[in-house]
Amino acid sequence: MAESHYQYLLLGGGLASGAAAEAIREHDKVGSILLVGQEVNRPYHRPRLNTTYLTAERKRVDLVAQAPEWYASQQVALATGHRAANLDTARRTVTLGSGEEIAFDKLLIATGASAKPL
Repeated sequence: MAESHYQYLLLGGGLASGAAAEAIREHDKVGSILLVGQEVNRPYHRPRLNTTYLTAERKRVDLVAQAPEWYASQQVALATGHRAANLDTARRTVTLGSGEEIAFDKLLIATGASAKPL
C-alpha cells in the first residue's frame, strides 16, 4: 500500500468488493483501486455448509472470485488482513486499524453483516 490516496476505495473483502473492482475496471481502465478486507483471503465464494466444497467435490481454488494474477494485471491493490477502524466523510479518509490513513475519491462499503445468534 505505497499510495495513500485512491480514486476507488472498496471496504470489505467479499464478493461485492471483488465484483465492484471488476465493474470499475470495465468503465475506468486507469483509476487507482484499493480493496481492503479484514480477512487474509482475497474475495471468494462462501460455500453453504451442504455444498460440494465440504464433500471435497470442489477444491479451495475453485472458490476464489478472481485469480491472484487478475489483481496485478488489472492494477487493483489488495490490503487483506486490515480492518477499517474509522471513516471521516468530511475529509474523505479511512483510517485502518494499523493507523494508516487512506484518502479516497469514491468509497464502497461492502462489509457484509454478522448473523445474530438466536
